[in-house]
Amino acid sequence: MKQTKFLYIIVLFFQCQIALGQLPEKLQNDICSARLKPIIGAGLSNTGSSDDFLDYSSKPSIMLGVNVPLQLSERTQFIMGAVYETKGSVSSYEVDEGLGYSPNPAGRIAAVNNTNSLETRSTRAYVSLPWQVGVKPINDMPLSVAVGVNNSFLLSQKSKVNSFGTESTRNGTDNLRKFNIGLLLGVAYDITPVISAGILYDHGLTDINEQEGFELRDRTLRFTLAYKLNFNPIFWESYSRRGRSKMKMYQ
Repeated sequence: MKQTKFLYIIVLFFQCQIALGQLPEKLQNDICSARLKPIIGAGLSNTGSSDDFLDYSSKPSIMLGVNVPLQLSERTQFIMGAVYETKGSVSSYEVDEGLGYSPNPAGRIAAVNNTNSLETRSTRAYVSLPWQVGVKPINDMPLSVAVGVNNSFLLSQKSKVNSFGTESTRNGTDNLRKFNIGLLLGVAYDITPVISAGILYDHGLTDINEQEGFELRDRTLRFTLAYKLNFNPIFWESYSRRGRSKMKMYQ
């Protein structure tokens, strides 16, 4: 069965290569302009919440993946991508002063131990398939802005909990939605023809909490760095040195 699926993928790939020759010339040129751009990013992630009980603060976030921009016009790009990224936040609860008089057993224990906080540092891992439309506002300036959608699939979650002085680690994705959508807003600047730096904001639209009572939505801001390779992943010829050299005519 696995061999059959593999052969089917190979046949489909070559059919796509043949079909490209039958597409309109403008569309062929758009596809030929595609280049692979490895991208890395680091920044901060937080959780927007309707929960009045816990306070949420930011924690570090990373991303690693590739983009494939298609040049639709001199100033417009369509950008597809595949990214591994982390999101999360730090949630905390501070017990009020006068803990010794608290009717909450945890509060009384905290008073005795002189530890009056509950803190959870959660990190969620995703594989994401974002797409964006990028536009250069000024033709002669190497600056572009982009807007798009981030489609994220949850892989795992790890939480480090400090519960009134007792530390523990929890793993699992129970009560979390496995698919999330976010709005992407970005700015990129071409440092050189092949290197670009940018800022990317991901505003989660999906309530990631499946439990009733309160909502949780991801908020992520990252600085990014991308490198443009002379490689078109859509064409078979790009997988050879000779083919990659031919791609230069579409730069």
